[in-house]
Amino acid sequence: MRLALTTIEGVEDVAAKEAGELLRAAGIADADMEVRPDGVAGVTTVDAGRPAEESWAALASMRSVEDVIALGCTFTSTKDLTLPRIVAAVQEADLPALADAESYRVTCERRGTHDFTSMDVERAGGAALGARFGRRVDLESPAVVVRVDVRQRQGLVGVLLNRGRLSMPSWRVYRPRVGLKPHLAYAMLRIAQVDGGDRLLDPLCGSATIPIVAATAYPGLRICGSDSHAAGLAGARRNARAAGVFERLALVRANAHALAATYRTGSFSVVVTNPPFGIHLSRDRDFHWLYSSLLRGFAAVLREGGRAVLLVWKFGLFQAVLAEQQSFHVVHQRRIVRGDTPLRLVVLRC
Repeated sequence: MRLALTTIEGVEDVAAKEAGELLRAAGIADADMEVRPDGVAGVTTVDAGRPAEESWAALASMRSVEDVIALGCTFTSTKDLTLPRIVAAVQEADLPALADAESYRVTCERRGTHDFTSMDVERAGGAALGARFGRRVDLESPAVVVRVDVRQRQGLVGVLLNRGRLSMPSWRVYRPRVGLKPHLAYAMLRIAQVDGGDRLLDPLCGSATIPIVAATAYPGLRICGSDSHAAGLAGARRNARAAGVFERLALVRANAHALAATYRTGSFSVVVTNPPFGIHLSRDRDFHWLYSSLLRGFAAVLREGGRAVLLVWKFGLFQAVLAEQQSFHVVHQRRIVRGDTPLRLVVLRC
């Protein structure tokens, strides 16, 4: 059965590469991958030619995805997507897990603008499945969770294989409202081409998601994280202890706009970080100053040929700052969508 791997829109290829590596490690070398099937953003599908349970066993440790779904169908619409079109997809989807299940629940993950809500999809889809299979709805402890994902005019229907999001590991005991999710942090590290010989800095580490994910994914990596907020840094240390990597991380209080005051010149090979943006900041924040200051700090602590990977909200302004400073050049950039916010994931080299 084909599986759907859900992730951040714009890093579907990272999920495909990680899935391929895990399947090959499990002795499954001929899996078929498809990025954005039928245009469904944030999804990569995998067909390993095996039962869903066997493929899922190989992929259960994935770091780059939120959920793994046994795919029943995908759907699309040339015009605005309607609730009847989604219900029709639910009725037609291949859902063998429901044939013998005692109970089920429908959960909808919806992004975009529609004239219906996620709850409308759950109610209508649940009623359609009840009429089709005659099974009992259980909202608390269902035997099967049916996922309906809607992405503007496209979507999918399938059975959720994981219980508890893969992107919500148990070590996240401190979770600020706008913190970076671990699966996006992992994608950033992969795109940065981090390896065990690097020395990595996250100068805006917040809850330490990037340093912790780096420590769990790259055993030989030397990792530093810093933040100017004492309360946030205390939470970062709690997370690091919960993840069992506290001794691997050097977490210190430091100003990201004055990194040279804390770290030696050229002491890092890579910076990976998530600067604040948009609603995280006051409306009158000077983004020209923000980008200029951060880039000067990165240049001061990176060695020659080092690289910086970061998320950028105002990409046009960011490019203007790069042209003014001429300390870095862009070697890779891609559009991603975090929640409903479009950003650029940028890789720089100095």
